[in-house]
Amino acid sequence: NGIYFEVFKNKKRTFYTNHYPNNIIKTKKKNIEITNRINFKKKKFTKNEKKKIWIIAKKVYGSIKDYLPWMRSTKWSSKNYSNLKKYDYIIYAHSFTDSQLQYGFDGFTNTLEWLEYTILELQKKGANFIVKPHPNFYTNISKNKKNNLALWDRKIYLNLKNKIKNQKNILFIDKPILNKSLISKLNDKCLVITKHGSIQLEMVYHGFKVISSAKNLIDPKYSLSNSWNNREEYKKLLNKKWKDLSFGDEESFLTVMEFLFIDENSTFGKNYYLKKC
Repeated sequence: NGIYFEVFKNKKRTFYTNHYPNNIIKTKKKNIEITNRINFKKKKFTKNEKKKIWIIAKKVYGSIKDYLPWMRSTKWSSKNYSNLKKYDYIIYAHSFTDSQLQYGFDGFTNTLEWLEYTILELQKKGANFIVKPHPNFYTNISKNKKNNLALWDRKIYLNLKNKIKNQKNILFIDKPILNKSLISKLNDKCLVITKHGSIQLEMVYHGFKVISSAKNLIDPKYSLSNSWNNREEYKKLLNKKWKDLSFGDEESFLTVMEFLFIDENSTFGKNYYLKKC
């Protein structure tokens, strides 16, 4: 939880964490950085290195259905959504119950507050938009009643959906839809909105412009998205035109992808501590 990181940092205490996407990490008293995200580094890649990373990116975000392990317990819906070209934005919802303020405070105390604010601001400007649930809302809920986080996430999400139903300009998806099945149907100028998480990488890979929080899984020094630090900055981003926002750059994308899926000490690396058990 981000609150604990802030407390320990302010006290200049040494502490350990095994937080995704990193391995077990020990902080340094004299230079404590945020340890629960991918910290910034500059890197130049050779042609062969780039090729290797792009092959992995294609597997993760293009060809393999459930490459990410936390997606494998979701039973995907076969519902087909069409006529998505009219939508100007797609919002990716996050868990409402797990690790709030995980990456620090960006103007919102929790993801429900952020989602409700985003919907209201887009409604004010008369935008057409999609709200997509996180697939983990549907993680074997019918089979595993003990998975209370998923159960409550789903209830909170459906409660919000019911509050704003029957609005013609809003598509509120209420099924676990594989993101790959939606991407090709979206308008090329559809703006992606996410608070944090790896969905920003997937949408950068597919050539979309992304708006995301600076308090994020990925250090905002990487040029991947258009980021905000507080509500005022966020509101300005939501009111910018598509042409005034930027795409993610290749070098930033490759550096983050290399850390996530190639680095031996990351969650997917051979030195990840759980692989030693």
